[in-house]
Amino acid sequence: MPYCERCGKQLEDGQICSCTANQNPNLNQENIQPPPPLYNQAVYANGYNNMNDPNAPKKKSKVWPIILIIAIPLLLIALVVVGILAAIFVPAMIGYTNKSKLAAQNSYSSSISKAINTAMTELDDEGYDVYGNYFICSNEDNSFCFDSDSEDLDYSDLNDRINEYFSDSETGSWFAVYEYGTVTYVASAESWESEIVGTYPSTSSLDSPKGYGKIYYDDESLGDIYEDTLETIINSY
Repeated sequence: MPYCERCGKQLEDGQICSCTANQNPNLNQENIQPPPPLYNQAVYANGYNNMNDPNAPKKKSKVWPIILIIAIPLLLIALVVVGILAAIFVPAMIGYTNKSKLAAQNSYSSSISKAINTAMTELDDEGYDVYGNYFICSNEDNSFCFDSDSEDLDYSDLNDRINEYFSDSETGSWFAVYEYGTVTYVASAESWESEIVGTYPSTSSLDSPKGYGKIYYDDESLGDIYEDTLETIINSY
């Protein structure tokens, strides 16, 4: 006589034990498969969500290395081009600026000469002795008559008159040579240390017989030219 394999109950031939009669053989735990994940649903593995795990390995982006490979050479090329352009245009701009400043100082020296001639003519009309040859400076203490002992001229009054005719003469440094009743040479600059020196006449010969009718473009400041001119005048008279 058969017995139930599950509970050991004695059975009749062909009889099915009640302990297994209602059991669905498809519910065998060993045969159960989990349902597939829904579309766009995070896949779980080992009981947790990999997408939210901060320790989960991340894929490295390949975009930045490509950008750097392209950008670094372009940046180097741009720096080289900028350096070449700077080497070409910066000296040209400096030269243009210096020429512009020199032209302005030449005009300034010309205006100084006109103001001195006007002031000396006015003093002559007032009866002052202006027939000597003079070294006239923006610093009146350095002005003097270099071919006579005449003390008739008041250099402070002379500079005041020059400033009346050319008020900008107070804003720069200058000196002038006044000979034979007229200005023969003027040199001026923004300061005594400046090497951009304007002259009058601005087309004087470099072979001036007295040594001070020159145009100085560089390497000599107004102070240097002042000393050279003063030494030449003292030795000439």
